[in-house]
Order: sequence, then C-alpha cells, then structure tokens
Amino acid sequence: MNKNNLLTNIKINSNLFWSLTVIFLLTIIGGLYFSFTTENLLKVTVAEYKEEQRPANLEITLIKDSSCQECNNLDGVLHSIKQESIKITQEKTLEYTEEEAKNLLTKYSIKTLPALLITGEINKSADLTKIWSSLGQSDDNTFILRYNFYPVKDLETNKIQGLIDIFLLSDLSCQECYDVKQHLAILSGFGLSLNHVTSTDTSSELGQELIKKYQINKVPTIVLTGNLNVFDSLKKTWGQVGTIETDGAYVFRDGLDKMKIIYKDLTSNKIITFTSSSTNK
Repeated sequence: MNKNNLLTNIKINSNLFWSLTVIFLLTIIGGLYFSFTTENLLKVTVAEYKEEQRPANLEITLIKDSSCQECNNLDGVLHSIKQESIKITQEKTLEYTEEEAKNLLTKYSIKTLPALLITGEINKSADLTKIWSSLGQSDDNTFILRYNFYPVKDLETNKIQGLIDIFLLSDLSCQECYDVKQHLAILSGFGLSLNHVTSTDTSSELGQELIKKYQINKVPTIVLTGNLNVFDSLKKTWGQVGTIETDGAYVFRDGLDKMKIIYKDLTSNKIITFTSSSTNK
C-alpha cells in the first residue's frame, strides 16, 4: 500500500471514529435526558396523587344559644361531615352573645341558631363541594349552613321554630290493628324532632277529646301539632294521607286505606283488614 492510500484510510477511519463517538455521546445524553424527564414526570404525578389523597384542612365554628335546650345540637351533621376525607385543624364553639359570634352572625346574615361555619380547604374535593351545595352556601371561602335542622331559635322573633308534639291515638280493644308507633320512624325522615310524644286510647278523656275535636273515625292514627309550617316537604306530602286542620294540626286519615293496613272504623265499629271481609267488633 502506497503512502497516499495509507493516509486516505487513516482519514476515513478517523472520521468514522469521531462520527461514532458523537453518536454515542448523543445517545448517552438523550438517555440521560429521557431518564431525567421521566423521573421528574413521575415525581410530579406522585406529588399530585399525594396531594389529591391528602385530607382537606378545615376549621369548624359552631355558634349556639346554650339556654335553648330544645334546639338541635347539630351533632348528626358534624358527625357526617367528619366521615369525609378531612382534617379538623381547629374546632370551637361560641355563645351567640360573644363579640366574635355577633360579628359572624352579622357578616353572613345568619338568622337562626345553632349556626355552623366551616373555613379552610372547603373546595379541595368534589365530594366536599357537593355536601356544601346541599346544606348551604359558600361565601368568601367559608361554608355557612343554611338548611335548618329543627328545632332552631329564630333570632328575629326570639322564638323556637320546629317544635312538634305528636299524639298517638289507638284502640286497645283492637289487637289486630297496626302499631301506631310506626309513624315515628317515618316522620324522622322528614327531619322532624319530636318535642312531646303522647300515647292515648280512644276510651280515655284525651282520646275522646281528640276524636271529637278533629272528627276522627279511623284508628289508630296520629295528630301532629306545633310549628309544622316550616317543614315544606311534609306539608306537600300530607295532603295525600291526611288533613291540615284550621288550627294547624295535621291528622292522619286517608293513609290508612291507601297503605292497606288494619285499622278500626269507629263509625261502623268494624275492623278493616283488607285481606278478608270486615268483621264486627
């Protein structure tokens, strides 16, 4: 091989070497960049997941009137909220006469007690947002309970709203008749917190008074009295099962036949069973 050919081969080999070196270095750099980018992306994804799973930090303020023994204490509401993915960083109870409480009541135009306010990361999750929208409103990153869980104290009238008394009227001679106490569980579904529950028989003085006053001819039945007009859902439904009297009392009537439950007809003195012909008593 002559000198010229040798130099040409050396030049070619040198160019090939440097080309391969450049490619090798680029491959390493690309790999490192990909590895670095992937690692950072994974870190971001993990961080986002951890943040999403982290409980929302919330502060709870309850404002009440300790002298209102009949008022709802909102324990049930607070228990339900605490079942969510939250962390209570502060929880305090204020008497409505305290200066801080007065300022909050005025600021958010709160008209009834007890009052519940929640601040912090109230919109951290869709579940929390759904709860707030169903129970009240969010204002200035603060949730204010607007739905009344009766009984409550009306700050404008200084009276208690939602106090309900119930009379359970039955006929002890009718052993087959349905248990009138079943109404208690049904009424709780309408948010009623019963103040007084009075059971009486048709033969008693009170029973006779109720029968005469409301012209009751089917028993067992119930009579509700009190501040019933605040329960909108109950008022809308009651017309299907009973009557609303001139004094505001709710009397259960038509529901007996519609529900096809055993009762006694006081006019005919018969027990209505719906499964067989009526029998004289």
